[in-house]
Amino acid sequence: MATDTNTTRRALFGAAAAAVPAVLIASGCAGSPAYAGELDAELIRLGQRFDELTALMTAAREEEDRLSGIYFERQPIRPEALRRRRNDFGHHTPRADGFHSCTSVALIREKLPEWRALSGNFRVSPERLQRCEEIVCAYDGWLRRCARLQHRLGLGAAHDRFVALMDDRWELIERAAALRATGPAGRGAKARMAVSLRPAEAGDEMDLPTQLAFSLVADALAEGGAA
Repeated sequence: MATDTNTTRRALFGAAAAAVPAVLIASGCAGSPAYAGELDAELIRLGQRFDELTALMTAAREEEDRLSGIYFERQPIRPEALRRRRNDFGHHTPRADGFHSCTSVALIREKLPEWRALSGNFRVSPERLQRCEEIVCAYDGWLRRCARLQHRLGLGAAHDRFVALMDDRWELIERAAALRATGPAGRGAKARMAVSLRPAEAGDEMDLPTQLAFSLVADALAEGGAA
């Protein structure tokens, strides 16, 4: 569930390579000094809101993780009907605990209409068809019990809150990227946002241009006194 919004990390990292240089290259004056000051003031305001959203995201992620821990402690036990038997259909390796995996159940579910049509011939005996129906029915019932527990815990709502905050922060970063920083404070605000695009585990996976871009981010943070 906590569905790991980790699925977004790779996408964000890909966006970083293009976004970071745009955040930092524009450092000159845009129009009149008064207009330039307004731009930096807006960037500073966005930077403050960015920090607030980051703190809210951290709290939301911690709450989702807490509820996930409770969920896995209380997760309904898989029914014995899902334990893999020697003659069961399904060509995927069972789970380590010997139960049918979700992939195995999906394969059986996909084949059921064909097997129902063939029931009674030499390939699919009524007994084997009944066993396939039992597996799918048991799995669906177990999933419904899991879903009810998730709902009672508020796990789905917690995940939705984290995703909504993440979307709000991403929209804010896009707004900031469209503004031109005119001084150290504005560039520092944009640099803090740019740093958030870099996955902590990226390391040597980044190519040289992207490493250089993030080096410029560090320079901007230092210049703005935010390092």
